[in-house]
Amino acid sequence: MLELLAFASPGSESDELEFRGEPARVLRLETAPLASCDLVFCAAADVLREQLPALRESDTRVIDLSGVLERD
Repeated sequence: MLELLAFASPGSESDELEFRGEPARVLRLETAPLASCDLVFCAAADVLREQLPALRESDTRVIDLSGVLERD
């Protein structure tokens, strides 16, 4: 993995995570096109339900931590 894009709710926007010794700024999910990512880890069921149509049309791999895909 070359780059980490971190997305969260507006309350966490602008927080920073460390990735490979460099800061990675947390972005608000509404501004992010998840379908352009190679891999998405998602723990928010409502977010995954909303993004699922676009993710299914893309080559994005999804790791569902919310359980949405088990029920789909």
